[in-house]
Amino acid sequence: LGGGFTVRAVTHHPEVERVTVAEIDPLVVSAARRWFGRYNENALADPRVRVVTNDGRNYVDGTDERFDVITSEPPNIWVSGVSGLFTQEFYRAAAAHLTANGVLCQWVPLYEMEREDFRTMLHTITTVFPNVTFWQVGTDVILLASPDPFQMELEPMVARLRNPALARDFTAIGLTMRGVIDLLNSPAVRPDQVSAFLGSVESV
Repeated sequence: LGGGFTVRAVTHHPEVERVTVAEIDPLVVSAARRWFGRYNENALADPRVRVVTNDGRNYVDGTDERFDVITSEPPNIWVSGVSGLFTQEFYRAAAAHLTANGVLCQWVPLYEMEREDFRTMLHTITTVFPNVTFWQVGTDVILLASPDPFQMELEPMVARLRNPALARDFTAIGLTMRGVIDLLNSPAVRPDQVSAFLGSVESV
């Protein structure tokens, strides 16, 4: 959950029907409501949002639900308890709880992460998801993984980007509508380039 900024961005999409937030620490939820509500636009009060107090991996392992999108935003991989969100077991659980054409989105902080650690993590996810691509934004990577090839339809995307709330989100990080489209069209590594990027590494 953090400060609730990702939840805010998700609720800005009117087609989203429900959002489940898995947060292990109730104090984080309290802080997001009390101290960050002004900045996350009180996203936790949105009737589509449900918060469960649980570890993200345990929740995905145990739920009977399926999701169109699973977003994983763990801290650095070396933080105690976090490495479980970068394993084959987690990725298999995520794949099992995605709907047809569902997508896993994972935020990966690169600072204080060795290049080989990143390549190992990337290889691990490709053993479960055949379609993987990622973008580097500063010291972070935004990674998308799916059982099926990615499809980007320009007209529906442009229509969604005209949503004033979404436009505010992107403007806040210096992106225009054209900039968003250009970014999506220029990942750091495309799905057909992943194998060459990886070379020979082992999964975890």
